Parts: sequence; structure tokens; C-alpha cells
Amino acid sequence: MPEGQGLTSGNAALGKEVYIKKLGQSAIIKAIKENEVEVAIGPMKMTLPMKDCILVKETSQGPGKAGPRVVRHKPKQSHTIFMQKAQAATPEIDVRGNTVDEAYSLCG
Repeated sequence: MPEGQGLTSGNAALGKEVYIKKLGQSAIIKAIKENEVEVAIGPMKMTLPMKDCILVKETSQGPGKAGPRVVRHKPKQSHTIFMQKAQAATPEIDVRGNTVDEAYSLCG
């Protein structure tokens, strides 16, 4: 469990990182409502009581290490398959089984 202090309305702020005890996950505060916070764990959002969260202690970063974290996502499998098919496509039209007139209308 990360070091830090319990989350209260006094120290809660938008964009701060919290640790959710019940889930064992870190999340980012997106909204504050009385004694509850709305947090985001990746794309999933949920509303939790402040007592279930711990404010994660900010670590001091050395020179050159400041800045936002960049998360790179793998392309979805469906996109990858589509791109493979598009690259393998040939500029040919199969006219087998058609009459000359039907084939001509497909090509022109």
C-alpha cells in the first residue's frame, strides 16, 4: 500500500492521485462532492466515499524527470486486422461466372 494520508475534503483536489483501499488500485480524482469523490481508473469512473481513499504522497522527481506520464496503447486487434487486409488488397476484380456485359459494368 502506498504511503500517504487519508483523503479529506481539505486535501482533496482535482487531478490528484489517490489509492483505493478496497480495489488496491491508484486512481485520479475527477470530481469532488461533499464526502465523496469521483475517480477514474483508466476509462472506468466511479464514485467513492473519501474514507475509502488514501492521498498518494507525491514523489519529488529529479531534474529532467518532471512532466506528464505518457501511456502508449496497443492498437486494437480489429484495427490491426483491417490494416493487414487493406495492405494485402490487390487491384483486381474477379469476373468469373459473369457474362461479358455484367463484367464490363463491374469494371467501368
